[in-house]
Amino acid sequence: MHAGCKWMLLGCLSLLAWRAAAEDLVVLANGNRMSGTVRELSRGELQFTVAGAGRGRGTLEIDWGNVAMLESAQQLEIETASGERFLGTITAPASFMLEIATDVGMKTIPMPDVVRITPIEARFRERTTGSLDLGLDFLSASDELDWTLNAEARNRKAGSLTTVSLSSLVRRHDGRTTQQRNDLQIGSRLFLDNRWFVLGLFEIEEDLELDLDLRALLGAAMGRTLTQSNRAVFALYGGLDLVHEEFLGTSSLDEDRIEALGAVEWDWFDLGADLTLSIEATTYVALDDGRVRFELDGSLRRDIASNMYLSLNVFESYNDDPPEGLEKSDFGLSLTIGRVF
Repeated sequence: MHAGCKWMLLGCLSLLAWRAAAEDLVVLANGNRMSGTVRELSRGELQFTVAGAGRGRGTLEIDWGNVAMLESAQQLEIETASGERFLGTITAPASFMLEIATDVGMKTIPMPDVVRITPIEARFRERTTGSLDLGLDFLSASDELDWTLNAEARNRKAGSLTTVSLSSLVRRHDGRTTQQRNDLQIGSRLFLDNRWFVLGLFEIEEDLELDLDLRALLGAAMGRTLTQSNRAVFALYGGLDLVHEEFLGTSSLDEDRIEALGAVEWDWFDLGADLTLSIEATTYVALDDGRVRFELDGSLRRDIASNMYLSLNVFESYNDDPPEGLEKSDFGLSLTIGRVF
């Protein structure tokens, strides 16, 4: 064989071997094997794209408890229920065990202890997940239109998470807007050791029911995830924020305040019933006059088809000392249909 052809053949064989080795491997408890790409482990489900299929086409959601072996040459961030995080590639020394090749050596951990796996060298789009749901009601007899929109995008990198969320509710009756509530939130979370984290917050809100034309908030907090597993996450955080508020028709009362804040987060997920319950409750106390605000957001989701869900959403906004004559509380409940991406 000509020397050039020989080296070309060896190169092709090496490339084929590298491509095969680059594919991740999943072995299920029943013995089924699949090759492809690990996308993410979150909330007890491993997202795995089967070889030859694009993201969203051939991407399976596998119960983490049914995965007996997992191997990947990707650089992955692996997080355990205790809050330990490791960075490296993974192999399977035995069933239901992971061996992680880190910069400081090999680490072997039981797979049931793992609560999150995130590829860190993926492109921005591949590191970003989210959801969008919409509710729409129209009553011709009273010329009433109700619109509800909830959207969220989450970008996960090694040691950090950035979340952008938008909720919007509009109600029109006889051509007049009777209720309007818009809330944009951006949060960036940096994970520390032993399940501690620091959090930066930015929020813009308006609420016609409360005659709130604008509320702009900038804050920082520190918290800890008290428990995390493949079925639930419970966290607390507290900090300070600077808030600017403008109420309709009361420009003389526009003001800035410094508030102390404390929040509770609880996520619960049941794989068998495809249910997800998320609740976040935050209390704000003004440092100058002791005014108390309370914000509650919650959702109960039920999967109905591939990437589709129904969601029952609830919110509560409470201010114990609004400008004179204005409402203290705004409560809402909506049913929406949505899609994850």
